[in-house]
Amino acid sequence: MIGAATVAPVIVTKGRFVVGTIHQLKVTLRDAHPLVWRRIHVPSTANLLDLHNVIQFAMGWDNEHLHMFAKEWMEYGDNASSEYDVTLAALLPTIGGRLAYRYDFGDCWDHDIEVEKIHQGAPKTTYPRCTAGGRACPPEDTGGPDGFVEHLRALRHRKGWKYQQARHLFGSGTWDGAAWDKDEVNDHLAELAKHWAKRDANRARELAAEQEAATSAKTSPAPSSPANDRPENGGFRDGEATKIVEGHRPGATVPKLIPQHARRK
Repeated sequence: MIGAATVAPVIVTKGRFVVGTIHQLKVTLRDAHPLVWRRIHVPSTANLLDLHNVIQFAMGWDNEHLHMFAKEWMEYGDNASSEYDVTLAALLPTIGGRLAYRYDFGDCWDHDIEVEKIHQGAPKTTYPRCTAGGRACPPEDTGGPDGFVEHLRALRHRKGWKYQQARHLFGSGTWDGAAWDKDEVNDHLAELAKHWAKRDANRARELAAEQEAATSAKTSPAPSSPANDRPENGGFRDGEATKIVEGHRPGATVPKLIPQHARRK
């Protein structure tokens, strides 16, 4: 069992700041040329659904499609094993650990995630955060890496139905692949951190209330927390944020995501 013997480090949440270990991850969009990548710092106790939301903001996706993670031959996410109870500390306990991430089961935007460092959180620093990166992600629904190249070619030719389709997808007749804004990314991630702090505070209050009720009744521990302890959107309440994962959607056909390092074996 992956990470079964790993004990996640304790992270104390203070407002939107955390004290504890942080995973420094490099996220690279596979088969994209030139390279599209981000360096992100995420609390080690974040689960894979939390990581999904960080990647969506950091890379610049719109969170309109299914997603999935893969570690060796285990898969987590939509129509796969639960991603709620799998933390970075448990799944990627050492530097050099790798994880694959697929966004959009139609276009198959595959990402390679590598642990570069595991370090202590810096005082007065908001996590998650993005510290470096390069180039903008392709627009949504452009057909994956191959389709994206075809649409760029159509934009250069500036005629025909393919050109009109590309203009619709790209929003204009030009595309600046070098344009991405780290400050804008970190503004989004700071808002995400606030929501995490609020979610964790709510969970702590609910747990304390359950323990108090169990002690007062002098019975066995109360049943598990209500369903909204772990809502499908990862803790966000309606209207509080955009681009939030919608949760597991049964019935979709999910192609296998094979991690890059596993494919080479």
